[in-house]
Amino acid sequence: MSSATDLTVATPPRLSLASLLPALFVLLWSSGFIGAKLGLPYAEPMTFLGLRFAIVTAIMGTAEPGPGARWPASAREAMHIAVVGVLLQGFYLGGVYIGLAKGVGAGVSALIVGCSRSSPPPWSAASSASA
Repeated sequence: MSSATDLTVATPPRLSLASLLPALFVLLWSSGFIGAKLGLPYAEPMTFLGLRFAIVTAIMGTAEPGPGARWPASAREAMHIAVVGVLLQGFYLGGVYIGLAKGVGAGVSALIVGCSRSSPPPWSAASSASA
């Protein structure tokens, strides 16, 4: 019998880009509230938001769609995406920026928005009950 044992050393798991994306998303999303709070003393809320949209549009316009994603197939499809984006982000971020300009804290704003996205709005229950 051999008294030697076979030792194998386990290698630690490697970090992949895909495993880091959720943390990157949270970092970028949460830093937007702080950036808004820092920038709003120097610009009106909707001006600041418009500037942010212009910068993001320029950056995203040069980006490649991810795997399995595609660019809009027609001008009509692109217009639908643009309208939804402006309505969602304009009302969502517009409300946040106006709140921040009026003195609501960045952390409180982030908590309110974070909680509102995880539960349905109260009017959805009322509208479904009346149907």
